[in-house]
Amino acid sequence: NTSIHAGVMRRWSSSTSRETRDKLKHGVFSTSERRRPITSFKALTSKRNAITCIAIALTVYSTIMMRSQAPISPSPAAGISSSIVGKDLLFTCPVGPKSIAANENEASGLIADFYNKTNGEGNSKANRTVEELTNTVYDGWTKTFKENKKLFYDWKAEQFSTLQSGDVIYESACGEGFNLAMTLQIMKEAGKIENVSVYGNDYIDKSVEVGHYVLEKLAPSGTKIGSLCQGDSSNLHFVPSDSFDLAYTGYIDPIDDPYHIFNTDDDTAEATNDLCKAKIENGDWAKAKLVDIDQAAQEEWYAKWVSELVRIVKPGKPVIIENVARPLCDDVNDWGGVSKKWWKLAVSKYKWDIDVDSIITKELSPGREHRYHVSMRKNAKMI
Repeated sequence: NTSIHAGVMRRWSSSTSRETRDKLKHGVFSTSERRRPITSFKALTSKRNAITCIAIALTVYSTIMMRSQAPISPSPAAGISSSIVGKDLLFTCPVGPKSIAANENEASGLIADFYNKTNGEGNSKANRTVEELTNTVYDGWTKTFKENKKLFYDWKAEQFSTLQSGDVIYESACGEGFNLAMTLQIMKEAGKIENVSVYGNDYIDKSVEVGHYVLEKLAPSGTKIGSLCQGDSSNLHFVPSDSFDLAYTGYIDPIDDPYHIFNTDDDTAEATNDLCKAKIENGDWAKAKLVDIDQAAQEEWYAKWVSELVRIVKPGKPVIIENVARPLCDDVNDWGGVSKKWWKLAVSKYKWDIDVDSIITKELSPGREHRYHVSMRKNAKMI
């Protein structure tokens, strides 16, 4: 299984270099390089990786056995102060052990460790004021809430303007709630849209817990906080279909080198440039094929995530994916993603119930063409 879990340390800066990527893989972190390495748990065929894969497999097995005996308490289902939704929830968070991610990072505890280094230890938001929260760097970004609000304002003001006061929205991989709170602020300021009910999920329990506090502090008055759950964004089985007036995500975690094609004993950046050069210049066909295999896995992962957003949104309503990275060989300094043309092809390939003519893409902002946003609309039901 080449897919991984979703919703952990999601919104890193794509300006971070491959050198930084190597630092992360070797456990070297800094306050300005908050990016998470993501590698799928996929057995490698090369002999030199066989021992590593066996060790990882044993680690995953032992982790699953231990966790199966120690159920994790579910995250709270609603906020705890002025924006409480105490009843009439669309759904409640699942109770019992959380699913185990199929990658060695989670099995060995690296994801939890990375959270503590960037969002957790010494970075508590529980006692921060509104002003302090707006100047906080969060969820793997290198920018503060205030800076990102300015960056995303025009996009959100335009795309979320189709909503009405009292509507219900869902953010997949909501992190610590900052992007959701930002979206709600912009909706009210630009479109006078208020009294919105919000739901969401994130893979990290701590993020969900912090998310309630952040929303209570930063979301506009009258916001109704529904269920914010620990959950995998590629498998929202606990969320009912056709339920939301808008479903979105602020970022899709890419799979980082799912087959270990670019991860060599030598310099990773050099290997990446070599393979991508073969692909771009129609050089070594074998190297070009490896790039194609890696990209296909990336696209399958994106499709699983987006399929869930399409499923849970109401007919005729929008699905939004923000901050999309381009394919790795289109930007070797990023972590890999999908091309703009992929989205329309994906509607047919994955049988999304989407109006293909509704799909639009837009650059992140002038001068930041390395990332882009996507908006599309679910087909209305035929009467």
